Amino acid sequence: MIMKRFTKSLLTGAILLMSTTLLWSQMITLSGSAPVDYIPATRAVLYEQMPETGGSAYASQEFPDLPTYSCEGADDFVVPTTWTIQTVTIWGTRWNGTGPSTNIVNVNFYADNAGVPAATALHSFLSVAATNSGTFPSIVYTITLPGSVTLTPGTYWLGVSEVAPYGTHGQFGRVRATPVTNTMFYWINPGGAFGYGTAWVPGTTLSGTPYDLSFRLEGTAGASATCDYQVGLYDSYGDGWNGGLLSVHVDGVTVLSNLTLPSGYGPVYYTFSVTNGAQITTTYTPGSWAYENEYYIVDSEGNQVWISGYNWVQPTNILPGQLYASCPQQGAVEGYVFNYDGLAIAGATIGLEGGPTTTSGPGGYYLLEGVNSGDVLISCFKPGYNVATDLVTINIGDTTYHDFILTQPNMVINPLIIQETLNPNEFFTTYINILNNGNGPLGWFAEIIYPEETAGSSTVTIELPAGDPYPPQNTAVASGAYKARNAGTYTLNPGNGSRSGANVLLMAADGANVIQSLLNGYGDLGTITIMNVQTMTPTLAQLLAHDVVVTWTNYTYSNPAGIGDVLADYVDAGGKVINCMFSLGTHSWAMAGRFVNQGYSAMSGTSIMYGTSCLGTFNPDHPIMAGVTNVCDYYRLSGTALTTGSTTIAQWADGQIFVAAKDDKTVVSIGGYVGDSYNWTGQMPDVLHNAINWLMTSGGAGGWLTMDYYEGIVPPFGGV
Repeated sequence: MIMKRFTKSLLTGAILLMSTTLLWSQMITLSGSAPVDYIPATRAVLYEQMPETGGSAYASQEFPDLPTYSCEGADDFVVPTTWTIQTVTIWGTRWNGTGPSTNIVNVNFYADNAGVPAATALHSFLSVAATNSGTFPSIVYTITLPGSVTLTPGTYWLGVSEVAPYGTHGQFGRVRATPVTNTMFYWINPGGAFGYGTAWVPGTTLSGTPYDLSFRLEGTAGASATCDYQVGLYDSYGDGWNGGLLSVHVDGVTVLSNLTLPSGYGPVYYTFSVTNGAQITTTYTPGSWAYENEYYIVDSEGNQVWISGYNWVQPTNILPGQLYASCPQQGAVEGYVFNYDGLAIAGATIGLEGGPTTTSGPGGYYLLEGVNSGDVLISCFKPGYNVATDLVTINIGDTTYHDFILTQPNMVINPLIIQETLNPNEFFTTYINILNNGNGPLGWFAEIIYPEETAGSSTVTIELPAGDPYPPQNTAVASGAYKARNAGTYTLNPGNGSRSGANVLLMAADGANVIQSLLNGYGDLGTITIMNVQTMTPTLAQLLAHDVVVTWTNYTYSNPAGIGDVLADYVDAGGKVINCMFSLGTHSWAMAGRFVNQGYSAMSGTSIMYGTSCLGTFNPDHPIMAGVTNVCDYYRLSGTALTTGSTTIAQWADGQIFVAAKDDKTVVSIGGYVGDSYNWTGQMPDVLHNAINWLMTSGGAGGWLTMDYYEGIVPPFGGV
């Protein structure tokens, strides 16, 4: 950190310079009524030039009502290593007016041009929000930069100007600092109205004596985080871009040149690398029928952060100052893995869900890099040991030390075999003891598995119709880049054909004919009924007539909160629910009410993602994923997270949750869309069918064999 001395005091003086036509000045010496307020740092201070005692302020303001007087002061600073600047603070004052602060500023970072700011800004943040913590007429603006700015070693200049009309707010100026570090400040009035030309001039032109300007830069030092973004090209008519071209630029450097969609709807994705805070711009060159073209930018977390050309409007360029990259800020964690007796454990896996993993070495040491900053849940496990999950604080660019201790349960069941013959109307009760003579807690669960009936030997093929060529109006699928699917077939393995399984209600604000036909094809379910809830909300009694309710939207629910409330009541009464897209999330088509607000859903999320991802990591031993190896979907959920008491069963390849289930087997949440406008490929029907059957095998309740408890935890050296 580079710092200058600062002494807090009152400054005295009078106005020194004024124009001849207006009561304006390029410089003011502060009076005794204008204290200089000091603001404590909120992040690591990278550079600081503090306000001078008894100094002056120099005009630095964009005047919307008198643009030829707009001006800016800039001062230089040296970056010794890579800096990621997140916050800028400047000290200033107001004169020639009593108007309140607008809290709107322009922030410009300039490269150095032989000791003078370059003619064009390297990074610009125009009309951004600022927080004023000063006491009138003193102004202390703190600006959090959108996306931050990453600067490599070198000399740069910072220019900040307030955006405020003269007629209502008077003038704003930046307070000077001494002594001069590096080069004195420079000043520019592009409109020339102050009479000092239109190019950068040294501060001595205004004051006669060289000074600096006061400011503070906060952020992090060291290499900036990098990540991969994607740009997707789509054509709403389905015949390609017809000569349209798109180039992508990062910080002014072209990284993807003259991209096009040769044919079809798309989308076709192209990947490019960015550093955190990098400015992303585009150049779109229209071809024929340009209004059919669309493109969108997707960040490293799979979130769509920009769309252009949507709804039959010709795409436009992303301009400077509109889009900045945001990469996860990362650090590392290191330490050792020990057992209960303090001996090192080699071969343990350390990692976090959906993130990096590593393995402990022969001496138990591990180093886990690429971990997102903040309080992170990190797990350590090895077969034969309990999983240890600890909350670890990760600092940006730093390595945190943390040891893991793994414990071992040892389960003893007595008796192992129970044999009993019962006559009609006889009952039999016995006891099973579960002992744990290990040094770690023992988590156990039990499932009653009845003998299976022989499934049919032949497969069943279901005809699948083509999707609508144009997106249905007022639907979730129409709110993003729409993809019309082709006709096809789906081949499934039928169940036992007895049709004595679950009675299923397809409760959707959407068409449900295709998925109803597919579920009927398995032959092992009971009645499968469709209920359209675009215009009605069912009662609890209506839902209780069914064993499992599957719900989703494409249109909006008639009453999103009412639907959520009655589904929560249904679960409380013993019902089972599967909620799918687009009922998941916080967007316009999502469910509300108790089912969402009180955590009945197995997962939560935010917005809709329009981009295909396929099956990533999953639990192949879970019954919901039985036989499932291939499934993809175009309509998915971003910002996914587990709710309390839930477990991830499967993830998409981009790390978003695909399938999650409540541990008490009441709800399964599926981050895919199964309605009539679907765009899944692969085994989505198998996933839904498996989920229905899994919910109905909740330990044999109502069957001829039951248990008092189906899961529990036995403490070390204990028993139940």
